[in-house]
Amino acid sequence: MSTPEKPDEEERPAAGVTERRYGLLELIRSDYEFYCDLHEEPRAVRRRKAPVRFVINTSLRAGVLFRITCAAPRWSHWFWRSLLNALHSSEVVYGARIGPGLHLPHPYGIGIGGQVLIGERVTICQNVTLGSDMGATGQPVVGNHAALLAGAVAVGPIRIGHGAILGANVVLEEDVPDGGLAAPARTRVVKRRINWKNYPVQGRKSEVHP
Repeated sequence: MSTPEKPDEEERPAAGVTERRYGLLELIRSDYEFYCDLHEEPRAVRRRKAPVRFVINTSLRAGVLFRITCAAPRWSHWFWRSLLNALHSSEVVYGARIGPGLHLPHPYGIGIGGQVLIGERVTICQNVTLGSDMGATGQPVVGNHAALLAGAVAVGPIRIGHGAILGANVVLEEDVPDGGLAAPARTRVVKRRINWKNYPVQGRKSEVHP
């Protein structure tokens, strides 16, 4: 009697992360609702300020461009991807899927691969990379309500659980469970007092040695 084959790691379904297709306006509206919820604003205020915010708020404007780039068909994707790169030094490869409620506090230097699946109400800070690992297939799946802080890198077929946090400058090589925290190695002070004769910095001597 033959034993059933074990499914490949990259073929496992992303539990709890919806793959439903949303309309473009529905996604943009959900991003704004998430932004306002984070600032605990009443409904009347968020409606009144919406037109102005989408003009002057860099985070919201970038979010719209991210959404258009993701939704664009292949024949026009290159244009929106290039525009996103020019304005925000960011890239979204064709095929990436991002759920409702995307928050981009500082929308610069972000790279998202074409097989990445991102859940609902996720915060992505600057210089975050989600993509492929050399020699491996598959790309990250990010759960709902996760937060990826500045400089976080997650590559390969890994899963970032619901409500998980990736600390600043983390290089992730394994799955993060729901509610988990991936933190970088602690930075230590290697020298208590600096001899500025060996490290000349204009105008800074008096600030270190009173």
